[in-house]
Amino acid sequence: MLGPLGDEESGELVERVLGAPLEDAARELVLRQAGGNPFFLEELLAGLIERQLLRRRNGGWALGRGTRDLGVPDTVHALLAARIDLLSSSAKEALGAAAVIGRSCSPAGLASLVGTAAELRTLVERGFVRPTEPELVFKHALTRDVAYDSLPKARRARLHASYADWLEQDGTRDARAGALAYHFSEAVNPAIAELAWRGEEEQAQRLRLKALHWLRRAAELAVGRFDLEDAVALLHRAVELAPDEMELWRQIGQASALKFDGEAFWAAMLKAIDLTAEPIVLGELYAELAFESNMRGAMWRKHPDHTLVENWLDRALGFAAPGSRAHAQGLVTKALFTDDTEIADLAIAIAERLQDAEVISYAYWARSGAAFMTCDYVTAYEWAKRRFTLTDRLTDPDKIAHIHYYGATAALAAGRLEEADTLVRKHDAIASRLSPHHEVHALGVLLMIEEALGHWDEIHQLQARTERAVAENEGTPCVLNPRSLLSCAVACAELALEAETSRLEASVAALGFEGYGFWLHPPVAHLALLRGDLAQAQQLLEESGETWLQTMDSSLYGGATRLDALVALGRNEEAEAEATRLAAPGTHLEPFALRTLGFVRGDPALVEGSIDRFESLGLDWHAAKTRELAVRA
Repeated sequence: MLGPLGDEESGELVERVLGAPLEDAARELVLRQAGGNPFFLEELLAGLIERQLLRRRNGGWALGRGTRDLGVPDTVHALLAARIDLLSSSAKEALGAAAVIGRSCSPAGLASLVGTAAELRTLVERGFVRPTEPELVFKHALTRDVAYDSLPKARRARLHASYADWLEQDGTRDARAGALAYHFSEAVNPAIAELAWRGEEEQAQRLRLKALHWLRRAAELAVGRFDLEDAVALLHRAVELAPDEMELWRQIGQASALKFDGEAFWAAMLKAIDLTAEPIVLGELYAELAFESNMRGAMWRKHPDHTLVENWLDRALGFAAPGSRAHAQGLVTKALFTDDTEIADLAIAIAERLQDAEVISYAYWARSGAAFMTCDYVTAYEWAKRRFTLTDRLTDPDKIAHIHYYGATAALAAGRLEEADTLVRKHDAIASRLSPHHEVHALGVLLMIEEALGHWDEIHQLQARTERAVAENEGTPCVLNPRSLLSCAVACAELALEAETSRLEASVAALGFEGYGFWLHPPVAHLALLRGDLAQAQQLLEESGETWLQTMDSSLYGGATRLDALVALGRNEEAEAEATRLAAPGTHLEPFALRTLGFVRGDPALVEGSIDRFESLGLDWHAAKTRELAVRA
């Protein structure tokens, strides 16, 4: 938006608009009235010419003799309304019809409603619209708004209906789904529908059904291109027309889940549940509610109550038809809650029988997760790899990104570091373009891989992008917002950038997340160990330490950090038990476990063995750190 102009700039604009000098007395009046507003100035000059108060004289422009007061309104809005009132009735009608169509319109579209070539010429000559091939464009958005507001509401609704019907005749309907949704829904806007269609109930119902169809279709297309804000807005317009239609609320819930808007997801799904009593449908709704709440369980500032989600899961399994998609989805959720391989296997069997690639993928994920939680990382990796056989059958990039996300962490756990690096970068390429929230996920898992590898310089290089992504994702909570900032804080601490570390820690505290200790405490404990703050490390272990290995995301770093903390605190018996459990050959955590066993047993050979394993895996920073710790010991 242009700022106010000075007198000199305003004077130059006057001459550009008029194409000739304006006499001094008139110039002073005009500039004083316009007050430096360039748009007001242009409209003021056009209005004065139309009212014949400004005339050509001696090669320039001058006010009519005796004119001392311009007699114009004080606002641009009122000035435009006054100019529109000066139009003939047919030209005014054409301008109103053009405003109904939008900021721009085609001559054919306008002709379908009203107007002739003569009226179009008038609108162009008076400067209301500009002829730009192949459309006419309003000179200013405010001009369109004033023209639109000047129409009686019932007339406005009928013009929307007529234009929507004309537009629908075009064969390229999906390309115009958004416009069709807008015009049909405005035709039956609840605020004016009764007035506009009184006595024409059948016509009103026809238009309402058309509006619902196109709002749904436009929302579906918006979801397909991941314009999730637009999709949710379109669906909310639809529920204004059909507030008791369960399926619309369900669609709002599904779009909100993709958007990672946890509160909106819950509200919409619970509303859908309130609007149906059919057991099979209730099974589907509860299954979606429980699954998404668990699968996207970090999209609330306060971690969801497990009891609440488990209650929804029980209802899902109680209502779902045996062998149905909802049944399989409920079993996937239960397997994720319980890490039960038999339940995961049953979900896989049902999903494979249904040939539902999406549910099969998540069932494989649940099976991988059950192995991950028992630290059987090779089995977890094998099940994660199976998910990649399904990517050709999936079209939703959110689902494909999910496969790469957990494929990367499983590969890392199994000691396949190059594969983990490849997959996490493919995930970044897929996820970062979907939404601001997905961008945070893309960075979050990339940072978790890098911190597990000890690549602090690489993390620091990602810090600016991370802070920008977290700021842009402010609208939807995600535990990866603070978790990613903590990754950067640890990197800064390892690089001796103390001021940056403190600033990032303050940013994390300001985000205010609760109940996510298994995500957030390991990097905080890492910082405490670097500072020699054993009391804080002890407190964090007591609060959440046993859960640091209970995620498929950051548990590798959490497990390694937990071992370091137990050793630093002299809790050797616990450290030895934990290290023995984690010392599976070939896995990422094997050298960390060997190092721990070497320190707690006082066995230099085990420490040297850990260094060899670090180096063979390419974990050079960890190898160097182990040598440093060995010297101190």
